[in-house]
Amino acid sequence: MLKDASYLRETHPDLGQYFKPEYALRPIPQAFIQAIENGATYQNPGY
Repeated sequence: MLKDASYLRETHPDLGQYFKPEYALRPIPQAFIQAIENGATYQNPGY
């Protein structure tokens, strides 16, 4: 739905002017959420 600004410009013209594809949010995969639920078992590489 948010591949480009056309949908946003049609529904919310005031916001559509500021849309950039790199700003689109993507859902976090369930497998990743389950992997970091404990927090202690997940380590961010480089930290």
